[in-house]
Amino acid sequence: MMKVSEKNKPVVTVVSILLIIASLTSIYFTQCSGTGTPKLDLTPYQTMGEVTAQETSKMLENKGQIVLMTMDLQKQPNVVIDASLKSFQEAIKKTGVAVKAIEAYSPGTNDMEFMMMESLPPSFYIRTVEKHSDADALVSFLGAPRLTDEQLRALPQKLPKLVAIASFGPPFEIKKLFEERVLNLAIVPRMTPPDPNKKPSTPREKFDANFQVVTSADAGSLP
Repeated sequence: MMKVSEKNKPVVTVVSILLIIASLTSIYFTQCSGTGTPKLDLTPYQTMGEVTAQETSKMLENKGQIVLMTMDLQKQPNVVIDASLKSFQEAIKKTGVAVKAIEAYSPGTNDMEFMMMESLPPSFYIRTVEKHSDADALVSFLGAPRLTDEQLRALPQKLPKLVAIASFGPPFEIKKLFEERVLNLAIVPRMTPPDPNKKPSTPREKFDANFQVVTSADAGSLP
């Protein structure tokens, strides 16, 4: 793998972020013929849910119990999370992994943590860890938590594995979570452009055109 000098790291990081933003923009909308109005295409998020289930099962060696962490979709409807969650649930049924529980984040009216949320709220993550300490893994559809050093030190020594779907923005700060062994698997926007001459046909190819899987083994490649 090519080494990046300390001098060039800021430039590489900026370029990576711009590529991620461009990728997000292209997958989030498709042109609607005749009206000029953008139309949401849920296909990438459905394939993301399916592949995340497959990767979770692979990580757990096709056994164990997991807890899903999502938004309270009754109070805060979100078609993207809903599409990926349903696809994940259908795919995980085909494996040996069982869903132990679903924890839904329900923000209050003046919930500043939610209003400023760009990722999984730390307090929600910590409560879920305490409540389901016997789970083999937590799967977050809200990204990864931005934990302070104090919060990291306060975590129990034995943690459920964490799978984070961080598909709604640049994968900031998740490298540290990998280094602290809090995060085990992340789904992030693809950081390099896909081959324009190759049209994806299978669910996995459609996933790979938009997203990528990151583990502790390759977390060093993150910006």
